[in-house]
Amino acid sequence: MELDLTAKGKHALKSLSVDLRDMLRMKKVNDRVGNQEYSRVFNATFFKVVDGNYLDEMLNWIEDFRNRLADAESEQPKEELNLETKKLIDAGWIT
Repeated sequence: MELDLTAKGKHALKSLSVDLRDMLRMKKVNDRVGNQEYSRVFNATFFKVVDGNYLDEMLNWIEDFRNRLADAESEQPKEELNLETKKLIDAGWIT
């Protein structure tokens, strides 16, 4: 399958994959929200107790996805990558 992504789309997918990978690696995180009475809790340990260890499978898939994106970018001309980066900077997506 081939995707024709814009610079913004590629940047968003790369960022999302990093965030998802980091979130799933944490297993359990307590995140205090401004008011001390409230907190958000993310707990990925339930993936570990399911047959087949889905957490490791998801992490492997995410890493494979990131590698495929990097491979596709490595085949792009340097000028094209520089232009994409400039567009992202101009749009305020990266600083």
